[in-house]
Amino acid sequence: MKKRLRIVSIVFFCAAVPVFFPVNLLAKGCGLLASFWCLTFGLLADQIMRLRFPKKSFDSPENYRHGKTLTLVSFVLFMQAPMIAAYGCKLLPNVGVWLAIVAVCLGLGINFLSGRQYPYKAVEF
Repeated sequence: MKKRLRIVSIVFFCAAVPVFFPVNLLAKGCGLLASFWCLTFGLLADQIMRLRFPKKSFDSPENYRHGKTLTLVSFVLFMQAPMIAAYGCKLLPNVGVWLAIVAVCLGLGINFLSGRQYPYKAVEF
């Protein structure tokens, strides 16, 4: 499982740049969106690998899992905020900017709550 997640992560990272050109040719203006999705999926696979197979032990594994999962949700919101701003403004003027601000604020709130509600510390042997 760990090896598969690492391979998926590397494939999405490497595909982020080459996927831009064909998608941009087929669907005008959507190449950047596809590149950001590839980057997001690659980073998400990497973080899931770190969540499932941590290198350290923690005093509360449940808190670690819950906190890291909420951090992943806020991470996705942060990564997609520029795309929300860019493509939301194509639908209605200034709507994308406001939605991006809401996504960033929501991501900050979730990130703050994950650290506050689910504290954990690494245990050294």
